[in-house]
Amino acid sequence: METRTKIIIAISIFALLIISIVAFRQTYVAGKNQGVNAVVSNLSKVLGEDIGQRLSKKASLTDQEMNLLKVDIQNRMVKDFFAGKRYILNEVQRLKHDIKKDPKDSSRKLELALIYFKDNKINDAIKICSEVIKREPNNFLAYYLLFNIYLKDENADMVIDINKKIGEIAPDFMETHIPTAYMYLKKGFAPKASEELLKIPATKSLDLSTQRFAAQLYASTGMYEAAISQYKMLLEKDPRTTYILNIGIMNEKRGLLNEAQNAYREVISLSPIFSWAYNNLANIYLNDPAKINDALTLAKIAYALNPGDGFIQDTLGWTYYKLSDYDAAKLLLEKARINIPNSSYARFHLGMLYIKLKKPQEAKQELKLAISLGLNEDDAKLTQKTLSSL
Repeated sequence: METRTKIIIAISIFALLIISIVAFRQTYVAGKNQGVNAVVSNLSKVLGEDIGQRLSKKASLTDQEMNLLKVDIQNRMVKDFFAGKRYILNEVQRLKHDIKKDPKDSSRKLELALIYFKDNKINDAIKICSEVIKREPNNFLAYYLLFNIYLKDENADMVIDINKKIGEIAPDFMETHIPTAYMYLKKGFAPKASEELLKIPATKSLDLSTQRFAAQLYASTGMYEAAISQYKMLLEKDPRTTYILNIGIMNEKRGLLNEAQNAYREVISLSPIFSWAYNNLANIYLNDPAKINDALTLAKIAYALNPGDGFIQDTLGWTYYKLSDYDAAKLLLEKARINIPNSSYARFHLGMLYIKLKKPQEAKQELKLAISLGLNEDDAKLTQKTLSSL
């Protein structure tokens, strides 16, 4: 047996033993405090209903009986673990036997590679897939299994290369585009990620988790309209106020403030304790001097619901700044700086506040950081102009 396999088995057994001991400690306490019924109930979840029959005739459990039961559970868990390992070993032996009889049987080889992949024997799985591809250069299943192996390993370069080959072999196969877009994004190639996402038809039906991931990727790459389309499809399958909030955020980024406000109001009507809906609506109102008091009300509600959120602290602090209540603004904006130190706008807001508080050195530091962290073009120009005047 390989040394690595022995180590994995040893660690797994140790983990199982720890879990069983913890389970029995909890069960033992329950037994002491609530009697045998609680013990039966808890142990049944671990050992099955038969434990209830074994214990129901006893009025109490002694420490010795509890220790015997602990050993019983350990034995069962270890037995199940090795049963799974035996199944894998048997399958491996069976497939190796079949492959020896017919070395050209690529389907058996890929089945063996899949078992290795699931058993974390990654190098063995890659070796088999590569052998199959060498013999059959257009074997789609071999490439697709390799794609998933490298995806799990987050090897972006290999995922991208294999996705190109899959596109040549099966141009209508869509399932690799979303994870490949993620890998492009991880490497900092947002345009390439967008290009990959555009290969997926808007009408393509995806499972929920993939569709949520796709929506997030569209948003991350600036494809806000496509993200909205995904969130709307998600709402049809799985109604959640989070999706409505995200539709509002996407519309706000597109400059469609009326649509954004409508989304945030809808979230508030459906979920009155959703702090971010109040926060985002307050931010929109801050751009209209006539609605500054409404913004304050909304920001206060958001803060009451979620006082530890740095972005909400920033919104309320900036609202106080706009109302010239600089002491209240300072308390909140300095909290926001601690909680969201990499937020360009939290730094920008604090820098502008320090100017009002006649702290030019602190203001310069915060405004320079704001620019380096990434303000939009207009705000960056305003900040640079402000810095020049200090």
